[in-house]
Order: sequence, then C-alpha cells, then structure tokens
Amino acid sequence: ADVRELADKWLRQRAVEDFLGELERFYRNHEGFVRTRMVPVYAALGEGIREVAAEEVGWDPAPTPDWEAFVAAYLDAMVSRWVGSSKGQLRAVTIQAQVLGEDVYEAIRQRLQEWVDRRPGKFAMWESVQAAGAFSKATYAEAGVTKVKWVNFNPSCPYCQSLHGKVV
Repeated sequence: ADVRELADKWLRQRAVEDFLGELERFYRNHEGFVRTRMVPVYAALGEGIREVAAEEVGWDPAPTPDWEAFVAAYLDAMVSRWVGSSKGQLRAVTIQAQVLGEDVYEAIRQRLQEWVDRRPGKFAMWESVQAAGAFSKATYAEAGVTKVKWVNFNPSCPYCQSLHGKVV
C-alpha cells in the first residue's frame, strides 16, 4: 500500500491518530523498498565518481571492502533522510491541518501531489551534489589526499565564499 491508499483508507473512515500510526508502520517497512530500488543507482554513481576522482589524483582504484562499506553507509544515510523527510512532512501536514481546522485528507493529498510534481527534481539535484561530494571525498581519502583547495562556483553562500582559495 502506498501513502495515498493509507489516506484513502484511514482518513475517510477513522481518526487521524489511526492514520498516523499506520503511517509510522508504513515507513518502518518502506526503508527496505527504498534501499532495494536505490542500491544499483548508488553503486553505479559511486563507481563513476570514484573513477573520475581517482583519475584526478593519479590513483588506480581497486575495489576494497572499505569502499563497499562506505557506499553501503552512504545509502543507509540517504534512505534515512528520504524516509525521515517523507514521514516528517506528512506528520507535519496532518498536524497543521488539524490545528487550522482544515481537511486532513485533502492536505495529505495536496502534499502527495506536490511530491509527484516537484520532489523527483529536488531529490535529484540535492542527492547528485551530496553523493558526488561524499564519494569523491572518500576516494581522495583512500588515495592518500589529506588537503584540498576550496574553489567556489557561483552562486556560493557567504560561508563558502569565505573559504575560496583556502587549503582545508
């Protein structure tokens, strides 16, 4: 069952608290679903970034247990972020609708439609940057790189601007 089905079943006929309990159960089981779908994506992304990062520093990467463990840990963190964000947003929408006296079912349906319309692009943008940074840093560390020179690309936040050109 997906969240829309849970909303259809629980919010039309039962109390909001029942929906929130079912939502908790759904997301507890949903982590495995997300992980299974994302393993091949992150394995390929990690290897691609690893090859490029290793080439940048003249290092020949061989598969290692440490690398596999890093990719698995990164995937675990991504799954936790995804599930936590999803569950947290739906709980917040539910509670806000209750407080404001709005229709909880419609508020949930609206959020789910927003996810269909915008979430894939937001997720792709965020995760491509996060994963590239994480996988390249792990590769550099394995290759023995201990310092990097910070280089900004516009637009950059004030903090990143203050680091431009510094060795960190």
